[in-house]
Amino acid sequence: LVCPVEIESEFDERLRKRHAVFRPFPQAVPNKFTISWLGHPPCRSACPAGVNVQGYVALIQAGKYQEALKLEREANPLASVCGRVCNHPCETECARKEVDDPIAIASLKRFIADSGEYPLEPKQPTGPEIVVVGSGPAGLSCAYFLAKRNYRVTIFEAEELIGGLLVLGIPEFRLPRDAIKKDIDYIRSFGVEIKTGVKVGETVTIDELRSKYRAIFIATGAHDEIRLQIEGEDLPGVLPGVSFLKRVNLKEEVRLGRRVAVIGGGNAAIDAARVAKRLESEVTILYRRSRREMPANPWEVEEALNEGVKIEFLVSPVKFLGDDRLTGVECIRMELGEPDASGRRRPIPIPGSEFKIEVDNVIVAISQTPRTDFLGEEFERTRWGTLVVDPETLQTRVEGVFAGGDLVSGPATVIEAVAAGHKAADAIHSYLTGEKVFKKEFPVARPEPERLAKIARKSRAEMPKIPIGERGGFVEVEKGLDEDKAKSEASRCLNCAVCCECLECYKVCEPDAIDHSIQDQILEFDVGAIVVATGYDLYPDQNLIEYGFGTARDVINGLQFERLLSASGPTGGEVRRPSDNKVPKRVVFIQCAGSRDPESHLPYCSKICCMYTAKHAMLYKHRVPDGEPVIFYIDVRTPGKGFEEFYKRATDEGVLYLRGKVSKVFEENGKVIVWGVDTLIGKKVEIEADMVVLATGIIPRPDAQDLAKKFRLTFDENGFYNEAHPKLRPVETLTAGVYLACAIQGPKDIPETVAQ
Repeated sequence: LVCPVEIESEFDERLRKRHAVFRPFPQAVPNKFTISWLGHPPCRSACPAGVNVQGYVALIQAGKYQEALKLEREANPLASVCGRVCNHPCETECARKEVDDPIAIASLKRFIADSGEYPLEPKQPTGPEIVVVGSGPAGLSCAYFLAKRNYRVTIFEAEELIGGLLVLGIPEFRLPRDAIKKDIDYIRSFGVEIKTGVKVGETVTIDELRSKYRAIFIATGAHDEIRLQIEGEDLPGVLPGVSFLKRVNLKEEVRLGRRVAVIGGGNAAIDAARVAKRLESEVTILYRRSRREMPANPWEVEEALNEGVKIEFLVSPVKFLGDDRLTGVECIRMELGEPDASGRRRPIPIPGSEFKIEVDNVIVAISQTPRTDFLGEEFERTRWGTLVVDPETLQTRVEGVFAGGDLVSGPATVIEAVAAGHKAADAIHSYLTGEKVFKKEFPVARPEPERLAKIARKSRAEMPKIPIGERGGFVEVEKGLDEDKAKSEASRCLNCAVCCECLECYKVCEPDAIDHSIQDQILEFDVGAIVVATGYDLYPDQNLIEYGFGTARDVINGLQFERLLSASGPTGGEVRRPSDNKVPKRVVFIQCAGSRDPESHLPYCSKICCMYTAKHAMLYKHRVPDGEPVIFYIDVRTPGKGFEEFYKRATDEGVLYLRGKVSKVFEENGKVIVWGVDTLIGKKVEIEADMVVLATGIIPRPDAQDLAKKFRLTFDENGFYNEAHPKLRPVETLTAGVYLACAIQGPKDIPETVAQ
């Protein structure tokens, strides 16, 4: 199968894997393949651009790196950029963090961007002409998605370099220029034309663009510095943060003194501090809140600290000192009050706590604001200086002119800008064609806690980095994962949605029988009666910790053993233990695991355990003639026809019955140790087994009570449904027309359910 997703097979009781595309079970009617799909995984739902994270991670595990990169680029053309500088909200929501650590999604994205390259096929769109102003991530994204719809797109960039703050604001040791170029070349391959040195408002006006192009998207970002508005801010030696980073990135000569203070707590402040450190200065960041409130990416803050940058928290500048040139900063200490509009606790000055710091330079990097003076009064601005747009279409107050990215949102993240560009492209397409582009809502698929509890812990892949002592220049610090680490890390994915919608199955399905767009339907039927026969579930394995379930690998339940015995099971009918696939020579069967134990588990008898344990023990003996089956039992209950004879046959065939309770099961030196007591002789028993099989108790299905409420049925204290009368109306309920069958009423053996 081409499907890259593998999950534990429900039919084989998690003893082997299955694909998302699978045949439910050998006797399935109809005997066809189906696809398990539960919605969108948390990572995809958390991504502003809606990147199919699970899809490309699954393809990495399958070694399909080009396919993984193509899938990433379906929603995000800046794979190489985002693999390095994305704030990856997908990792924050990753379900794997409930087990150990989230998947290193950004690192895997970078891996496919570096390793999944494929030949680009230049395209020549022929549709209407559209202009994009600004070549930052929002502008590039919008141009890309429009070009994919056959629009002829031209990008005007005021600077001589393409990329906006990607190339002007982020230092090369975080985002190398060849990484940016790789993504830009990919976007250009769709026929996007990019013209540099074109300043809208000077070289060309908005009105001139409106007369030539069918639509305009403005994404000029937020480049203007926000000032502190304190005394001495115009002194020589006080540098605006973005301007400082821009000069460094343009390879201009920048000289700093020995002592540098950086003011701010965002990513720009951290970047400025790390750059200043590389220019051989002693650097201290002054931040007015605590580290917890710092908006910068925590991993970037950690790298700055590792490189020797110092951070003074709860400190705010009040005055820059000096006559003809900066000599120091006067600061005041702060304390945190109630949260402000940003959700962070408001910093409050502490009277009388002023102090001075001697510095040679200060880099002010508190935030940026858009520059909109090239736009006329017909464009509405907010009080923060950003443009006002329709929140659904991103269209401004001017017909045919759209805007997005930091120009609208204020300083945000790269992936949010990519999402804004995609949204604008859809809106422009709707504007020009009248076609509505609907954003579908999908359920968020999260693994059940029971499943998470059974996942084995596995360490997250660490990104290799240049040693601290070798970071004197601007060489990229992060070296990237190698293939083995990338595939190993991808294997940690829990495949929350099961089918990852990578659409690899489409490529090989010759009858074209796969349709991922099929929607669930609710059908109504007129019926004369309803028979409720929803069966039962096994008592949760994780509750049976005294029997070693979940800690000893070779402790399994009766249904799992049933699958081992089946010719269509994971071992083809051979009895082999899960840990090492060896044939077990001694198997201990424990009856009443979770049943008849009112103090710790279930108070009632599960009724079927005695007979199916006898069957399992005999079948094991038939498959492994030199094997030794041992059964721990409280008492043997044989109420059905022929049951007593079946039990005697088991003992005649060499099954050893020990009357008594098991107190503990654990793993030691490759064996499963069983501690119990033989009540017939009154002695403790310790058995070294190769495998232990638990005859687990029976409980109602988890949704039984909800279903009972829909049909107005009653149930007993254990959750089993009540019949109208146990003797006179044993299959009827108190709701007319609704009948009961099988183990929904209580534990039943097969002959009972068939007769019922």
